[in-house]
Amino acid sequence: MNRRDALRSITLTAGVAGMGGLLPALSSCAHESHAPQSAPVLLLEPSFDRALPILPNAPPILTLAAASATTSIRKGALSPSMSYGGNIYGPTIDVAMNDAVAIRLVNNLTVDTNIHWHGLAVPADMDGHPSRVAAPGSSIPYSFTVHQRACHAWYHSHVHGDTGRQVTMGLAGSVLVRDAAEAALGLPSGADEVVLMIQDKRLDMAGHQTYTPSASDIMNGHLGNHCTVNGMVGPVLATSRGWKRLRIVNASTARVFNLGMSDGIPMVVIGSDGGLLDAPQATRDVLLSPGERLDVLIDLSSLPAGGNAFLETRPFGGSATQGTNGVRVLRFDATAELGPSFTVPAALVPQPLIGEEQAVRVRTFDIANIHDGGHDGHAGHGSTGHTINGIGYRMERSDIMVEANSVERWTFDNSKGTEVHPMHVHGAFMRILRRTGGRGTLAVHEGGIKDTVLCMPGERVEVLVAIERHRGMYLLHCHQIEHSDDGMMLNMEVR
Repeated sequence: MNRRDALRSITLTAGVAGMGGLLPALSSCAHESHAPQSAPVLLLEPSFDRALPILPNAPPILTLAAASATTSIRKGALSPSMSYGGNIYGPTIDVAMNDAVAIRLVNNLTVDTNIHWHGLAVPADMDGHPSRVAAPGSSIPYSFTVHQRACHAWYHSHVHGDTGRQVTMGLAGSVLVRDAAEAALGLPSGADEVVLMIQDKRLDMAGHQTYTPSASDIMNGHLGNHCTVNGMVGPVLATSRGWKRLRIVNASTARVFNLGMSDGIPMVVIGSDGGLLDAPQATRDVLLSPGERLDVLIDLSSLPAGGNAFLETRPFGGSATQGTNGVRVLRFDATAELGPSFTVPAALVPQPLIGEEQAVRVRTFDIANIHDGGHDGHAGHGSTGHTINGIGYRMERSDIMVEANSVERWTFDNSKGTEVHPMHVHGAFMRILRRTGGRGTLAVHEGGIKDTVLCMPGERVEVLVAIERHRGMYLLHCHQIEHSDDGMMLNMEVR
């Protein structure tokens, strides 16, 4: 019995009839209210004793070879990993608006894999749908043209039932899209622009990363005991004193980070998933869920030469299993060098106009997962059968039908739920309208264009969804990846 079948064998399910086409707003049928509740997994404070790995930049024409690797996540230990070329994460692909992308994925693993271009508007057959995978020893060519404004997208495996393991083990990387409007702002660049892939990992006593989710992990998320940045525990970035641009992605499968700077240093939020905001927003911390990106400026000019400051994740409320403690995750060591002079612009880039009056359809998605009972066709690896509108994932079924180049208004309803659900849509972008219950307000980075929206327990989040022009099969799913691997995913057919 293989790993996926073994995990399926403990699934508690009862079938219901398959449902295609347009989905009604059904009550969810998974077992969240009776889930095994584990104690929160606390993050451990690291020792800061190694230089931050800087992920290399790469052009948009290259080969990515997915392979097993050995990497040093914690000092003095080598851990089994997966890699796109030796580093625990892949290169940062730098691409300009209207550039052609031609990337071949070569699978040197012993399992299927593929690539989803998270945050890029690409044709359906290029999007990394789980129905299109590279078998061991084979390859997939990805080719498309980037027709969107400057943003921080990322790429990762999207093999249904195995996404969590492959992303945790290292099959992920960033994509930076550039355009003239961003360049005109003169934002920090070169060594002062740093990509940070933040991911919690569960390390054993030998320093090896592990990913064997229990039934409790599948319900509450596979939470690690160590926070890594660019694949390393306790990294240090030696840098000049001045302004830095941090391009952050939460690459965890489940953990939400409440990111802020030590010593009262404010973070100036300038962008989110879909690119720059219309104006900078200063804040002390930002709640960032799996799949979300954050574009922030920090000013280290007040540090003395030899001084330091920390990026940290802080405690937060609203979840029984997360946010219990905070730790420092990255240390900045100030050198004697002064960075270039820089003034934060008063205005950034106007947001694309998406108005409520444009919505041609209204839908509600029940994501609470509160009831006992069966569900239809979970194809994942879990014991609980996570669902959307009571429907578990089936690869061959069309669940939501939408029109290309249209706008819809959706509500993600987690008002009765107890789990964290970051909802992610492929082939479309979102504008958040309002949040009721829970936090009851929008965070500073949520004023921009989004592809992933955090729905904390007790919350209803209303969004406008702008469907892109490409036709074909895309996905809507929870980006707490244990949930999507367990069936909390629907096919969205763009017609």
